[in-house]
Amino acid sequence: MYLPATDEPIQPIEVDEALKSFKPNKSGGPSGIAPGLLKMLPVTWVTFFAHLFTGMFFGGSYPEIWRFTKLVTLFKKGA
Repeated sequence: MYLPATDEPIQPIEVDEALKSFKPNKSGGPSGIAPGLLKMLPVTWVTFFAHLFTGMFFGGSYPEIWRFTKLVTLFKKGA
């Protein structure tokens, strides 16, 4: 997917659309917050996250833990 560079702030509608695309029955990340719960956030929280992400984008700083991931491989028969 092509995403053009932008200097525009991240809009709450963009955060809301991203949250709605989550599959609710998937496991959460290191925070343990389930995607289904994130999909139910009220507008005030979605707006807060939009401002937070915009600040991180323009400020160039983000939580240290976001630099790491946990990958679990599962064998699937026939794959």
